[in-house]
Amino acid sequence: MCHHVDLLIFFVPIPLAILLTTRVGTAGKYQNQNGATSCKKCTAGKYQDSNLQTKCKDCGKGKYENSQGSSACKDCGSGTYQDTLGNSGCKSCAKGTYQNNNGQSNCKACHRGNYQNQVGKSSCKACASGKAEPETGSSSCSQNCKCGYFCPTASVSNTAEVCGEGYYCPAGTASRLA
Repeated sequence: MCHHVDLLIFFVPIPLAILLTTRVGTAGKYQNQNGATSCKKCTAGKYQDSNLQTKCKDCGKGKYENSQGSSACKDCGSGTYQDTLGNSGCKSCAKGTYQNNNGQSNCKACHRGNYQNQVGKSSCKACASGKAEPETGSSSCSQNCKCGYFCPTASVSNTAEVCGEGYYCPAGTASRLA
């Protein structure tokens, strides 16, 4: 629905009053043409949170709007992000990354000793015992623990812990063997 506004304009030097009728938009809508009989809905990726406006605003980074005529944008959910303005959807975090907060403009790289092998996730997984990952942003735990060492969960080095005298630790060992 649009508000109807009558504007009375006087032109000088001629004392002639001209009645100009225009319609201006309500929240979620706008009107940028004089004399129009209806308002236009904001398109997907845009919104209008005020009445009487002549254009819509772009959804900000970390936000989206997938329907027309909206008065607000939605936050991208966990596991997703949006790094540009005026979008109708969010992007999924890539493998090796995650996002645990809503309304974000980027994803975070998985920490060393962790990985993520799926897209659109809100957390990373710890490397299993016997495995290690020295790099950030990994989609797998790339190293087996070396012979003579053991690697507890979330190890960042394949020589995480020395096996020690009197113990046996074959490659990929999660703990000391007696």
